[in-house]
Amino acid sequence: MRDTDFGRSMRPGRRRRRQPACLIFSLAACALGWLICFPAYAAPIAAGTKSQRLFVVFSYPPGQWSEGIVSGLSQQLQKTGVPFELKQYAYDSPYYAQRTQTERDAEAEKISAKVREYQPDFLIVCDDEGADALMPQLKTLKIPLLFVGINKDEADVRWLDHSIEMTGVFERYPAQASLKLLSNLTRGKVKNISLITSFNPTSETIVQQLREHFKTHKTKIALHKVYMSNKWDDWKRAIKAASGEDDSLWMLVPWNVEDNRGDRMDLRVMGRWLSENIEIPSISIVDVNLQMGAMASISMTPQIMGAELADIIHTAILEHKALSKIPYRYPSKYEIIINKKQADRLEIKIPIEMLEYARVIKEEGLLSDQ
Repeated sequence: MRDTDFGRSMRPGRRRRRQPACLIFSLAACALGWLICFPAYAAPIAAGTKSQRLFVVFSYPPGQWSEGIVSGLSQQLQKTGVPFELKQYAYDSPYYAQRTQTERDAEAEKISAKVREYQPDFLIVCDDEGADALMPQLKTLKIPLLFVGINKDEADVRWLDHSIEMTGVFERYPAQASLKLLSNLTRGKVKNISLITSFNPTSETIVQQLREHFKTHKTKIALHKVYMSNKWDDWKRAIKAASGEDDSLWMLVPWNVEDNRGDRMDLRVMGRWLSENIEIPSISIVDVNLQMGAMASISMTPQIMGAELADIIHTAILEHKALSKIPYRYPSKYEIIINKKQADRLEIKIPIEMLEYARVIKEEGLLSDQ
């Protein structure tokens, strides 16, 4: 059972990280150097287990990201036989980033009151912005806390507390594997790449991590420019410039881009323009960009992160473990996706061996505007 509250917008020592156990997906994948990772088998929960009440706080208004996390969480809990009830709340972090501290504190107290009223078994906070704003307050509730979608490095997460019932899933993107995918698709013709993303704390973190990757790893593809803006006109100019100057483009975070009136852009409108105007091979870090015209991606999908959360909840119940005894983790699965329509438009032939392990989409288009 789900209950949704869309908030304002209506819309003890260091614990060891859990490292994913990886399996080679196929001989073809092995030949290309891919490692595709799968979660371990989860034993079903005994019949008669108490229904778990989950309260999930998102950092943004409702959209494909939040829907994907809930979908992955729900499906994995159902698969392992964990009965649950779920309530959602959307903290509009872009809005509150522009408000006063008094207003942000009032919203945090409002959310805390709703959590106390609901009395959840697990409180889940999604993404950096909401976690940074709300965790100091939510930690005082003494409810088992889960986080997901945190891009910052552990040392930079000020609210991370190993002395309380808290664990979760950090969000990371496989940079080297993404560049290898691009190189394989283009037969090694790509020599440089530029990044484009919206401007927000998450984008800044991801861009910094990718800059560091290019500095510290030997890559056959060089980083050229970084375009970072929340203005749609800037995005269009950057796409045109990159198509004339670069061999390829890396699309990062498309959310919170605004038109010239300051209204949030509909992702479907952005997608239609991008799919018609990107004239060079492009890769992405999230699956939504594939539906907006990117050519290929090794994606950390919200469904995967939701399933990771469910695995932690399942372990806590099955083994009667406090969250403080369950190590936080990094994603244990990525999905390779190729946009055939865009590849065909750029006259790029998909290697037949990739068809054995990649998901190929033949049509673009989004069902949701966010």
